[in-house]
Amino acid sequence: MLLHPALASEEPKNRKQDEHNTATQADRDIVVFGRELPETCKRWEVAKTFESAKLRTLLVMLENLKKKKDYKVLVFCHSVGMLDIVQDAIQNSYGYCRIDGKLNAKARAKMVHSFYNDEDKFLFLISKTAGGTGLNLVAANVVIILDPEWNPATDAQAADRAYRMGQTRDVLVYKFVTKDSYDEIKYARQGYKNEQVV
Repeated sequence: MLLHPALASEEPKNRKQDEHNTATQADRDIVVFGRELPETCKRWEVAKTFESAKLRTLLVMLENLKKKKDYKVLVFCHSVGMLDIVQDAIQNSYGYCRIDGKLNAKARAKMVHSFYNDEDKFLFLISKTAGGTGLNLVAANVVIILDPEWNPATDAQAADRAYRMGQTRDVLVYKFVTKDSYDEIKYARQGYKNEQVV
């Protein structure tokens, strides 16, 4: 299962100018849940983002949360490839930090410190494998999990990065589940496994 078509195929390198113009115009007309996408998202470079309902929904959610000015957001992805796509979509719109398996302990600590102390750092992109455990990110109060795991403990540990000792605010956790996909099966299996534990 793919979260985004760009994970399966590369963008054609020889795109004609008229195709570029047509795609850009179509990009402007995209509407998510009856709302136009934010101006910051209307770039051809991330037009491929709009092929994914999850990414379109994420962009609208981030815009709304940013307007409220009292939110910091953690976005968890299973694959680094998906993190790359999210980063491409938001890098010119929001201040952000990122942790994946390529960072050493010192670089991770620097990212966490920046997220805590820089008010412009609104978003933290995190690989579940590299940052799903061991981080204390109570500066955030919104957790978005783009792709559910078969193991419910993995998603719970990701959410617990914000819901930890020292957190003084309510934490909102959003799991993105695509209808009629493996996401639904994974989410149902999480519920089944949780019932076995109780």
